[in-house]
Amino acid sequence: MKVHRFIIKNIAFQPIIEITDRVFVHQIHTVLGLRVGETIELCDGRGMCARGEITAISKNSVAGSFEAPQKNSRDTDIEVTLYAAIIKRDNFELLAQKATEIGVSKIVPLITRRTIKMSVNRSRLQTILREAAEQSGRGVVPVLGEATTIERACMELDRNTDAYIFDEAGDELHGVTPTKKIRALFIGPEGGWEPGELEQLTHLKKISLGRGILRAETAAIIATHWAVTTI
Repeated sequence: MKVHRFIIKNIAFQPIIEITDRVFVHQIHTVLGLRVGETIELCDGRGMCARGEITAISKNSVAGSFEAPQKNSRDTDIEVTLYAAIIKRDNFELLAQKATEIGVSKIVPLITRRTIKMSVNRSRLQTILREAAEQSGRGVVPVLGEATTIERACMELDRNTDAYIFDEAGDELHGVTPTKKIRALFIGPEGGWEPGELEQLTHLKKISLGRGILRAETAAIIATHWAVTTI
């Protein structure tokens, strides 16, 4: 039996919980049509989750009886920040959704020299991140950073981070193994990196994702999976 998981940031765990968050109540009451007696799981957005049973449902609130919270076993201690060039809305949303399902810790929209679109719909993206985290069984919602430039992004990196830029001229992916648990990935725009940008990023390890030229969202998904699962 599937147990539906809901992430409600900063929820206070206790044996009896009544929730009035309208998005949560709408999901329970209208979208999923759950009933009293069914089992659900609540997470606080920081990796702690508690399973319980719905005891009351109304149009404005949902109440339940819950077990003691436990750390979610599906969350990883590898921290991956994905710096992804802003691309078409639907494609960037797919990128964000799949990277979340895989286990990314943070997504930062990146403005490059070939970026055409300079902003993202943050409210919609945050909803996508939360729903993708819930669907994939995570207890943590990735952070959505503010759109930034390559220069500012590089200033955020420190010596405790393994940082990689993905480009067809780089080393083969299967021959690279990260040594640190904090990792940063740089994915370029649909037109690729400009030569000047690559020169600016020579301090990053350059990696190729294969012989084919991939779409930006495909490259981001493959790179994220590699970074999250390679130990």
